[in-house]
Amino acid sequence: MSRKFRNANYEETLKQTISLEEALPPAHLARFIVDVIGQLDLSKIYKRYASQGGEAIAPEILLGLLFYG
Repeated sequence: MSRKFRNANYEETLKQTISLEEALPPAHLARFIVDVIGQLDLSKIYKRYASQGGEAIAPEILLGLLFYG
């Protein structure tokens, strides 16, 4: 008697989309960090950005990376 196996369909897997909401559990550290940063007053940091140059990365993103790292 031969055993049946379910094969992986890599092409179909590559086409799947997931959202971060689905991927991160409600109590994940990343969600906590986003909540904390959302409560901070970052107006002084925003004032330090120059008006010239290319599009800058928002301070919330940089702080999130720093805190999570």
